Amino acid sequence: MTRGRKSFVARLIGVAIAFTATLGVAACDKTYDFGGVTVGQDNASRTPQARSNAQYIRGIYADVLGRAPEAYDFVVTDGTGAELARFPVDEQQMLVDALDGINDPDALRALIATGLVNSPEAGYPEKTEVSDPAAFITEQFQALLGRDPSTYELAAFVAEWKKDAAVSPRTVARALIASREYQSQ
Repeated sequence: MTRGRKSFVARLIGVAIAFTATLGVAACDKTYDFGGVTVGQDNASRTPQARSNAQYIRGIYADVLGRAPEAYDFVVTDGTGAELARFPVDEQQMLVDALDGINDPDALRALIATGLVNSPEAGYPEKTEVSDPAAFITEQFQALLGRDPSTYELAAFVAEWKKDAAVSPRTVARALIASREYQSQ
């Protein structure tokens, strides 16, 4: 693993732990009871089930980075190269523990998704490098959701792509990853 990727992942894990600690302290005494929810249509072939936090982390790493989460030692050295400290890092376990440590992990999932999608390792092209937005959007639907976009979905994504300069390949990926469809199995 390259040093830049290790430091990025270490920063992402640090933010996730700090975020978890903040939410954990603020929300540890809250519980919520919700009524039943029905998803899908009558006679639907399957009812979506939410991905576990471990499934989510493994899935987003595979879909966005094209690899599994890694375990390695993070080594701190001084200017001469002498080792000052060594910390074991298990990307999956640390992120899953952070997600499991809070009542509602949706906000932290969104933060992790944003960090991974925006990382250089993700390899998304710049908006100017995409010559056919409809083809790119269709490719992302296939890669992340396993299906083609509906006519309406494709038209809506392409319209926003053309209308808003801030909509980029990373924006499309984050929107699909944030969808209920991606979050379920």
